Amino acid sequence: MSKNHKSEYKLNNWVINTQKSTIPSMKETEDLSEELGIPPPEMTFLDSFVELRDNDSDFKISFNTRDALRGVSKKNELRVSYADHWANSRQTEESSTIKPSQPWDWTYTTRYNGSTSNVFSTSNNVNDTIPIDKLSDTNQPILFYDDVQLYEDELGDNGQVGLNVKIRVMPFGWFILQRLFLRVDKVLFRMFDVRVYHEFNSGVVIRESTGLESSWDAVKQCLPPTDATILSDEPTIQATLKMISKYANEQCTKWDGLGSLLDVCKL
Repeated sequence: MSKNHKSEYKLNNWVINTQKSTIPSMKETEDLSEELGIPPPEMTFLDSFVELRDNDSDFKISFNTRDALRGVSKKNELRVSYADHWANSRQTEESSTIKPSQPWDWTYTTRYNGSTSNVFSTSNNVNDTIPIDKLSDTNQPILFYDDVQLYEDELGDNGQVGLNVKIRVMPFGWFILQRLFLRVDKVLFRMFDVRVYHEFNSGVVIRESTGLESSWDAVKQCLPPTDATILSDEPTIQATLKMISKYANEQCTKWDGLGSLLDVCKL
């Protein structure tokens, strides 16, 4: 009996497939660790994915766990900027199973923006934008929706990281949001969003990648002091990071995922 939950939806010339898997066996985890060169996250849904295919143009893009984890750095870049801050913020080094001296990126940050053999090119066309207002219109029916978790980890009880993919199909097109959410307690918040949009019969797929980051203290100053749960509320943290990025120009590392990039693929 399969341990994976599969869904398929077809509309016009498009085929959408999603799959949600359970965590791998110990042997599969060991094999994955050897393949990646790093220990995988504690909750790795190895066979989970979201995939879209256009039968007319042969366009295909997928978001899957294995390729996403291949984007995790084998170098601990956070250590360089924040080892002292980290050490000062922890009561005892022994209280954590994650150390700032790990030789790999223990935050599992990835700038993965999908797997495709199709060519995306940077666009300066003002019409190549993702219509957020149209996507926010609650009068538009949702024909298909799925929410697929690729991986998550509590960073040795020092925060949380998760990579998630949501897809929805409307009568006028489809939209994907892949989001990396990272919280390192007393240190920083980081998000990397990939939005992919296609309006039927437009002949183009638009992809926008955006990286945001700020220090723990800067974010905390913008949030209500009495509600600890808000620190894990992704929409609130995203809005706060965007505000800090716009008005304060505050960043705490030299992470190369900061900023936005919009590119398009012609079908």
